[in-house]
Amino acid sequence: EKLFNRKIEDLINKNFLDVSIKPEKVLPLFKQRYQDILNGIVPESIEVQISRSQDGRLMWISIDDSLVEIGGRTVFQVLIQDITEKKIAEQELHKSQEELKILNRELEQKVLERTKDLIESEEQYRTTINSLNDPLHVINRELRIILSNAAFDHWLVGLELDKKIVSRNVFEVFPFLPDEVRNEYKQVFNTGEILLTEGSLFINEKEIFTETRKIPIFSEGRVIQIITIIRDITESKKIENQLKESEVNFRNMITNLDEGYYKVEWEGKIIYHNPAFVRIAGYEPSEKLFGKDLPFFWEDMADREEYIGELLKNGLIRNYVVPVKKKDGEQIVVQVNAHLIKNDDNNPIAIEGTFSDITEKFRLEQELLESEKKLRIQNIELKKLDKVKNDFISMAAHELKTPLISISGYTDYILMKHRSQLNPEITTDLLTVQRNVNRLEVLMDQLLDVMKIDENELKLQKELQNVSKIINDCLDELSYLINEKNLE
Repeated sequence: EKLFNRKIEDLINKNFLDVSIKPEKVLPLFKQRYQDILNGIVPESIEVQISRSQDGRLMWISIDDSLVEIGGRTVFQVLIQDITEKKIAEQELHKSQEELKILNRELEQKVLERTKDLIESEEQYRTTINSLNDPLHVINRELRIILSNAAFDHWLVGLELDKKIVSRNVFEVFPFLPDEVRNEYKQVFNTGEILLTEGSLFINEKEIFTETRKIPIFSEGRVIQIITIIRDITESKKIENQLKESEVNFRNMITNLDEGYYKVEWEGKIIYHNPAFVRIAGYEPSEKLFGKDLPFFWEDMADREEYIGELLKNGLIRNYVVPVKKKDGEQIVVQVNAHLIKNDDNNPIAIEGTFSDITEKFRLEQELLESEKKLRIQNIELKKLDKVKNDFISMAAHELKTPLISISGYTDYILMKHRSQLNPEITTDLLTVQRNVNRLEVLMDQLLDVMKIDENELKLQKELQNVSKIINDCLDELSYLINEKNLE
């Protein structure tokens, strides 16, 4: 949304080539890139200037595109980065440097060509130097300023310095100049050679970066004066320092990574690595592996061939888990992420990537997989045993019911046919037998129900019971034992 100044819903289902207005000459390049990707070729990222269709803003973008699979569909993945500020800074710096070179050459040529004539005609001399845009002044052998141009006077005003400088010693006028400037003037007077220097000064608590050119003026083969041309390069220096700082920050980030970072030539020699690389690989922190072949790292060269093949095929490799060996031969498991770097001819020249030690994680994952495998096998065995148990209980319950039916039947028959002939005690005992037979049948049915509960086929139905009645029934059933032992 921020890049194209449009809502996400306005971008969905839009042709990517219609989202922005590009130069006509660039469109074939985009189409060719997409065709190359479809053909399995991963192109290098490109930088192109576009006109945002929403508001017409010109901007530079960096584009990386590739094929990815999402939800079973193969789609283009396009990574776009706004590099307008970086590009403008580079262009301005390049333009400034080119202009500086041209102006320096022109200035040197003009100064050298006109020096002799300027000495002969001070008026013409002054007119000429005033026509130059760069601040300059002229000193004699006593280091006194004898002449300055309008640009120099204007520069002094901008720095809030005194404009009255003619006939005064340069170090009196500019007391902030370091002693090395005195040595530079001495060098030019002695050698007669042009001297170009860069430096910085703090003037009124403001740091100024300058490029200074000291050009000798000869008379009869002897240097009698020096033209000092000053160019304020503060802005370009700031841009340069920002670029350097950005590079330093990047290197610091790489240095402080917990993951191993490496950049190697296509042939395998290490170009750069961070401290985590040597630590994970088992080397001493002070050891540098620059220039060494990376294959020492591989446990099995077949893994390296697979790694190289994936890079050649896709231009990158993600979450590649592979065993490698440390310096002492110890095997560890690492997870690698890397991408291929190609030259303008689309030939591979280097590989850049990171890796992390996942040995412990890998071991735990393998143990977990093995544990899950054993658990699945044990579950299968338990299910088999449980089925055997259930089959046995079911069969036993049915077998036990067979004699119970006979006992129950004969008891009912005796009580029904001969009850009047039996004394009360025998009748009571037979009723107890009949009740226990019925109770045993109920218990067998409950046992089968418990099996169904184990198999989640039956739900318990809870109800209230009279505990006193249950106890009295138990005493009645055990009365023959109580009488037998003469217990009260």
